[in-house]
Amino acid sequence: MTSNPYSIFGGQSPADARKAKEEKNRTKEVQSLSSMSHELTLMRSEVARLDDRFTRIERILQRTMVIQEKQLLTMNCLLPADGRPLAIGDQEAKARHLLGLSIIGELKEKEIKYQFKLLAKKLHPDVNGGETTEEFINVEKAYNYLIELVSR
Repeated sequence: MTSNPYSIFGGQSPADARKAKEEKNRTKEVQSLSSMSHELTLMRSEVARLDDRFTRIERILQRTMVIQEKQLLTMNCLLPADGRPLAIGDQEAKARHLLGLSIIGELKEKEIKYQFKLLAKKLHPDVNGGETTEEFINVEKAYNYLIELVSR
């Protein structure tokens, strides 16, 4: 019986052990490159998805800006440079502002009542412990003025 002269090296010659180790390292490198390639593919698809989403958002913003520009042009036609309304009086403008109504357009009794009820619930002194009485009185005066204006 012959004994293996490389038994102290695990039964392999040093050259064979080195080759096995190099092969194992190459296998690890290939696996690592494969997983990196897969991650890169996933990242590219994510970038493409985000790019599409960004493009959609950009289009929405452009449409919104066009709408806002049209509204601004409309308001500039109705409002001179000093910001005072041409179509309606100052008192009506203040009353509309207090009730949160648009300065532009016709007043509707139903809309005035709805806005007043919302503000009355929020500002009524009984609800807020008497702190907002002045605001509530101003809103009430604006409501009465606008209702009277609409009923004429």
